[in-house]
Amino acid sequence: MSSEDVLLVRGLFEATNRRDFPAVMAKYAPDIELLVGSGYPTAGTYRGSEAVGRFFADWLRTFDAGFHFELTEVADGPDAIAVVARHRATGTRSGITLDAEMFYVYWIRDGLVVRVEMPNSRDAAMRTAGLPP
Repeated sequence: MSSEDVLLVRGLFEATNRRDFPAVMAKYAPDIELLVGSGYPTAGTYRGSEAVGRFFADWLRTFDAGFHFELTEVADGPDAIAVVARHRATGTRSGITLDAEMFYVYWIRDGLVVRVEMPNSRDAAMRTAGLPP
């Protein structure tokens, strides 16, 4: 992947942290595909920018406005970018504090995200991106 693609992925998390969801959606291809790993309660495949946007909106709505992602590792693979992010948030209803590592793999084509996978581990994310674990 190119350095511009890595910057695009970093920018997605920065935009999410500042709640600029239109900026995030503008970087999703219309036919984007999201694969959520079996370790998540919302596991499955979501297709199209509307479905993927709805997935992330529903998920983020479960947290108060103070949620934050800190990228702890961004690895540039031959065809995809693996991301390890620390997600800190408090549940809107439960008040439970979340402080967990999340894993993502992004595929970029022509400046747009065409596919995102959310595997269950760092090693899986690295392998999916074509990198050694």
